[in-house]
Amino acid sequence: MSRMWGIHLGHNNSSPVFVQQLPGNIGEIEENTALHLECKVEPFGDDTLSIQWFHNGLPLKQGHRFRTFADFGLVSLDILNVYAEDSGNITCVAENAHGRAQTSAEFYCYPKSSILDQTKLPASVARIQQLEAPKGPFIEEEPEIVYKPAHFITPLSGSIKAAEGESVSFTAKAGPVEDNTLTHEWYFNNHPLMHANRFVTSQEFGVITMNILYLFPEDSGTYTLMVRNNTGQAHSTVDITVASNSSMITETFHPKSVNRILEIEAPKPEVPEVPDAEKVVPKITKVLESVPKCKEGTEVYVEARYTPTDDNQVIAEWYFNGTPIKHSNRHVMVHNPGHVSLVIRYTFVEDSGEYTLMIKNSKGQAQTSTKLEVEGGVGILGETMHPKSLGRIQEIEMPKPLPEEAKEKPVEPPKFTRGLQMVLLNEFSAPNKLQEGDAVKIDCTVSPVTDNQLRIEWLFNNYPLLHSNRMKMTNDLGYVSLEFPHICARDSGEYTCRAVSPHGTAEARIQLDVAATPSMFLNPQHEKSWRQIEAMENTVVERPPTPVLQYQAPSFTVGLANIKVTEGDTVVLQCKIQPVNDPSLRISWKFNAKNLFEASRHRHKYNVNDVILEIQKAVAEDSGTYECNAISSNGETSTQCDVIVEATDSLLLHTQNERTWSKIQELEAPQDLPEAPEVPFSAPKFTKSLESVKTLENESILLQTRIQPHDDPSLTVTWLKDGAPVSGSNRVHLVYQFGSVGLQIAYCRPTDAGEYTVVVANKQGTVTQNCKVEVEAIDNVVDTVQHEQSWTKIQQLEAPKELVEEVEDDKKFGTPSFVVPLQSVKDVAEGTVVKLEAKVKPANDANLMVVWYQNGRLLGASNRYIVKNELGKVSLEILYVMEQDAGDYRCVATNSAGQASTEAKLECSLRPSVLSDTQHQKALDRIQELEAPKPEKPEIEPVFLVQPRRMNCFMKKDY
Repeated sequence: MSRMWGIHLGHNNSSPVFVQQLPGNIGEIEENTALHLECKVEPFGDDTLSIQWFHNGLPLKQGHRFRTFADFGLVSLDILNVYAEDSGNITCVAENAHGRAQTSAEFYCYPKSSILDQTKLPASVARIQQLEAPKGPFIEEEPEIVYKPAHFITPLSGSIKAAEGESVSFTAKAGPVEDNTLTHEWYFNNHPLMHANRFVTSQEFGVITMNILYLFPEDSGTYTLMVRNNTGQAHSTVDITVASNSSMITETFHPKSVNRILEIEAPKPEVPEVPDAEKVVPKITKVLESVPKCKEGTEVYVEARYTPTDDNQVIAEWYFNGTPIKHSNRHVMVHNPGHVSLVIRYTFVEDSGEYTLMIKNSKGQAQTSTKLEVEGGVGILGETMHPKSLGRIQEIEMPKPLPEEAKEKPVEPPKFTRGLQMVLLNEFSAPNKLQEGDAVKIDCTVSPVTDNQLRIEWLFNNYPLLHSNRMKMTNDLGYVSLEFPHICARDSGEYTCRAVSPHGTAEARIQLDVAATPSMFLNPQHEKSWRQIEAMENTVVERPPTPVLQYQAPSFTVGLANIKVTEGDTVVLQCKIQPVNDPSLRISWKFNAKNLFEASRHRHKYNVNDVILEIQKAVAEDSGTYECNAISSNGETSTQCDVIVEATDSLLLHTQNERTWSKIQELEAPQDLPEAPEVPFSAPKFTKSLESVKTLENESILLQTRIQPHDDPSLTVTWLKDGAPVSGSNRVHLVYQFGSVGLQIAYCRPTDAGEYTVVVANKQGTVTQNCKVEVEAIDNVVDTVQHEQSWTKIQQLEAPKELVEEVEDDKKFGTPSFVVPLQSVKDVAEGTVVKLEAKVKPANDANLMVVWYQNGRLLGASNRYIVKNELGKVSLEILYVMEQDAGDYRCVATNSAGQASTEAKLECSLRPSVLSDTQHQKALDRIQELEAPKPEKPEIEPVFLVQPRRMNCFMKKDY
């Protein structure tokens, strides 16, 4: 860790010599003082000269206390705070390519005491001692009392037996009680008792206690209480035996529940398969009943029963007048084993006819029929419910006589009662003189005020004034104004206010001249200062040429060292290089002869002459050869080292506690469970009977009973309605919980009426119970007339009216012709609005069709085109004109008698995308004048006022 310094100016072939030596033996130096060592060396212009400092033969360590300096042959070392470890010999070595020289200095620094025990203010210390001195007469000290040796008044009891988890307490009394030097200690098996929150000890007036809050088996042993004072000691012992409990509770607290679970989980005997019964021809056991005559809108329910009920191949089909009934939301067809039903939710007159049910299977078929007759009713109520209200409504809706219209007064043509006048809105504006940026308003008054067809138009230089946020137009009851919050120079010109109505036109004009203000101030405000600035900026300071520095080829003073680390550690590769101030020096790293890749784990550092590479969290793949290359314009060099990273296991697969692992395997081993004995059950029986129910339609009912035994796993419950099984649905809920059996119907229908049977069976037998359910139906549709007069009136209003013969329009129109043709538009600026207008007759021909063409092609649709055809007035408006809109436009009007056309031409001038012309000619002339080349000054031959002499140039660098 040497400190080096080098300068360069020219070449020198002599070895270094110290012109001024270090002071030699300095002597003793007080700690924490500053030390300055200084010497001078020649030649100081040698680029190979290096300065090194040594302390007791070793390179001087780096630190903020040591500051070295070398400038123009002056070499110095400053130690900011001298410590005792700095004592010894300080040597400065100057070395170049031709030789070596050195000079030394020696000093000693004795360390100061780390604690200051001497007072800084003796007078203050004397005063404090005086204040702290004892006051009054001294009291004679009493002689010290000598107590008896420590002994037990009540020793500990013999032995204690306790169970794991219990708490125990020890109590003993020791003396002498009044001795304040009496202490006690507890021992367990002749070892000091460990500190834990389970052991609570106390000593009060000779009574010594220890409570063990909860015991473990390892607490078994001998406990010793030792008491001491200044004259002796005594001890007492007690034995504790702790009985351990089982670490796992494997016995059940509910043996009945365990037996029941084993009984339920026991395998069930297999049920033998029953062979299918022989198929037979279906037979109708209950035919379809005749349906009484019903009114339109009522619900009809028909049902039939058949045998066999156990044939799963039976098919039930319904026919209406010999045709299969189509599926619809009005027809609900239900087919359960042995039972078939049909529900028509609301009937129409068209439902009258013969209904046939056909039962089929592989052996044959059977059928039954019934007839249905539906009586039609009145569909619409035509009589009023409130005749008084109807009369009042007719009175209110009766047409009123129209009031006489007032005669319209003749409307006068528009005229300006006051012409356009200019009003300045700024307080400090000059009267009758406009400046750019002023707020201006021009206004006038127009009559008649009551003409609602009056329209105001503004023109600027005879062109329509474009709308802008810089302008505000007002038209309020005859008062017309145009306001400019900030007027610009381009607003200069003639403004025309035009009042237009169907009765005439009137105009008012005014001329505005706006004086422009320059946007840039190009003339100097202070001519004298401007000339002085020009003179200062044109002055050229001649500087001497920069000397060319020569650097030596790079070399490593300290090379890389081999490193061996463990995976996960940080690898630090460090080396030193010279020269340190070469701007062309470049450092690069290689790994196994390839460029080292960039990564977040790799950190490069290059500080002065230290070159460092840090590899954080090293992995086994980082092992290899690392090479540091230093390249400059004067040469290149390299140094390398080997890095070995030892890999570690990523997973620990072996057990850390062999005894615990064996215990876990023992606990987790499967145990043989005894088989549960089979519990016999009795035949089922009902403890509560079913009750019959009578209810209204849409009400809910609950059929409930109780059975025994309720814990038989083989017990089955089945519900039947009229002999057919009842299946659960969102309306029908089957309940069976802990011996309670129930059937709940959420909202009843007439079809739910009948006899319900619950069948309960197990291996020992079968029992049944019956009840009846009656459902009273509610009429769904009121099909009788409530107001006979209203019904008659509605029929009268809905009766078909006599058709009125259409009168054909025999008016014929002639060939179309254009009264006002299209007008060509020339020199239109790009982006403006263009409107092509024409008038055509006949104006009231409904079959007249108008088509527009551009350059012989049909005009395409666009949001920029607005085409109108209103009462003979035809127009095409282009919102903003573009280059492709220029060309010939033709308007063609066609009807049944012929066609006519008119043509016009549109010319569009393009706007430049870049404004290349100046907007301020005077400013441009001034800029060209300023940027014109100045005449060159005549060259004056240089003259040496002072003869050249040799100068020493140097570079200064702090290390």
